[in-house]
Amino acid sequence: MAGLPRDFLEQLAQPLIDVYTSIEDELIQNIAKRFNTGKGLTTQEWQLKKLAELGGLTQDNIKTIAKYVGQVPELVQTALESAAFQALKELEPQFAEAVRLGYLNPTDTPLMSESVKQAISNYAKQALDDFNLVNTTMLNSSLDAYRKGIANTVSAATYDSAQKTMNVAAGEVVTGVKSRQKALSDAIKKMANEGITAFYDRAGRKWSPEAYVNMDIRTTATNTAHATTFAKCDDYGLDLIEISSHAGARPKCANDQGKLFSRSNKSGTVRDGNGQSITYYPWSSSSNGAPDGILGINCGHFASPFFPGLSYKRSEETQDFEKNAKEYAQSQQQRALERDVKEAKREVMAQKAAGNQAAYEEAAAALKAKQDKYKSFCSDTGRTPRNDRLQVNGYDRRTAADVAKTNREAAERLKREAAGGLTKEPEKPIIKTDKVKDAYGAERARAVGEQVANAPPIFGEVWNKYADNIGFDSTTYRGTAHYSPASGKVSLNLERDALGTAHKPAYETTFHELGHLFDHNAGADGYGSRFFAASGRYSGGIFSSTIKAEVEAYTKAVQERLRAEAVAKGLKASSVLIGDARRAIRSEIWGLAKTHGAIATGDISDIFEGATRGKITGTAGHGASYWSSHDVSVEAFAEMFSASICNPASLAQIQHFFPQSYNIFLQILKSMI
Repeated sequence: MAGLPRDFLEQLAQPLIDVYTSIEDELIQNIAKRFNTGKGLTTQEWQLKKLAELGGLTQDNIKTIAKYVGQVPELVQTALESAAFQALKELEPQFAEAVRLGYLNPTDTPLMSESVKQAISNYAKQALDDFNLVNTTMLNSSLDAYRKGIANTVSAATYDSAQKTMNVAAGEVVTGVKSRQKALSDAIKKMANEGITAFYDRAGRKWSPEAYVNMDIRTTATNTAHATTFAKCDDYGLDLIEISSHAGARPKCANDQGKLFSRSNKSGTVRDGNGQSITYYPWSSSSNGAPDGILGINCGHFASPFFPGLSYKRSEETQDFEKNAKEYAQSQQQRALERDVKEAKREVMAQKAAGNQAAYEEAAAALKAKQDKYKSFCSDTGRTPRNDRLQVNGYDRRTAADVAKTNREAAERLKREAAGGLTKEPEKPIIKTDKVKDAYGAERARAVGEQVANAPPIFGEVWNKYADNIGFDSTTYRGTAHYSPASGKVSLNLERDALGTAHKPAYETTFHELGHLFDHNAGADGYGSRFFAASGRYSGGIFSSTIKAEVEAYTKAVQERLRAEAVAKGLKASSVLIGDARRAIRSEIWGLAKTHGAIATGDISDIFEGATRGKITGTAGHGASYWSSHDVSVEAFAEMFSASICNPASLAQIQHFFPQSYNIFLQILKSMI
């Protein structure tokens, strides 16, 4: 039966997979090496140094990508030509025999017809366009991973330092070197596990380089072989095709495999070489055309010509759908476990490159556990281990030996250590909710109190200090929820707030407006009037100035990235203006909303809008006119307060884009108690 065997397809795809996984591995190494410097600096100095190195990393990563991709066009052309020749190699003897026996009329069409050549050319161009997009996406993803690594490290380190130095005088700088090392190892672990993104599909899902390149070249090679098959069928006027079959087929493919189809969409019966009657179906009735359908993306089936009266049906239709589904599920489990092992290897190498010995030892232990799990799964299910799918660029025998040695030493160390006792989990604080209970009722007050109790302790301390000052002008308010400094009370719609929406979790408005209330009460304590917010007056307005500085720095970094991309395309760097960077940030925010939900982006959208007086907007905001009479610090305080208590998705984005500002927010909270 004509077609491309799975092992042949894997051989075609592997050189291109090796190219792009090597790029991914080296990009991660480039980032990790940048993190292995500046360990003696304060966290703020370290952050500024790392951000300043973004331009150098961009150039390093462009060089890395360029080093590998020069061979891609030749590899694509070779793969597609090999696919076509493999199909022709099996097809031509079958057609020649059919002509000899009189089942088909002879034709003078050459072996490699113009239609086949055109198909190869079209598919090669399509694949190269795909890979050019992958190159750009991987560059942008690597720079984003670097920025996220910095932001995650700084926010975690500064928060940990703030928690450990609650008695330090307000405004004192915390070095946090030890805290930062732990935060940095966590950030590298996250980066290694997430990898570098090669492609975003229409649903917003991220594809790794290995997964996307494997899918793209296998699908394109298979499409080339099918185009070759169908072109030969057209040359000889043959209509019927037979679909191959195999165990563990995808659900839609399972319905179509082993059947005969008419490419002209006819139906009926036909006799095979033994004279047996076989039913054939219209090609339009199959799942062909669906991404996960027959001959679709990553499909392992192939179509072969069927000669009436001569061919013998070789493929079986699916009989046991339950067994097929089980085998398919196991194949997907195996691929997931293989990805886990590769991610663990990348983390081992990244922690080593970053000089994090303790994190390296943890990563080595995690790798061994994942390797053992993979081996056990293959043994239990009888599936063949695929060591070729576990390879990571740079993870050689020397690295494997060092990992094995590290794990042996850790095991021996554990044997020598005495077993430690269990530490008792600290009790949650008791949150004062009497004033909330008066307005909300017992059940809703309990829900509010539990969320505050589950937040980091400092939020409960601030809450309890000002709990007796909580008051509501209205809980059935139909307008925009707000805090009034004049009355010292909040107006909101409790019914809406308690339910939550796709944009806001339950009680976010409560925590936001009470954040304002606490902020202004602290202003009354420290600055003599409830009309002054502590967030705006703290340390000479440092909260506001830091937010604006971080927005400006991020905007300039985006502009530099866009300029580097422009230069790579042969354009002038000066053609990229600050307005282009602002529009790119707006698009980035909307992209985050698409992948993480609008619940994650409302707060950062408003902060960007406030810091730029409406020049950068996102998925939510007060509107440009609002900021002519309001400072960003007051809204940012309330947004960070509510996100820290009830909206982890938003908090993650706040800490990503505004790590220094969030650290100052914590210092303001500390000064309030």
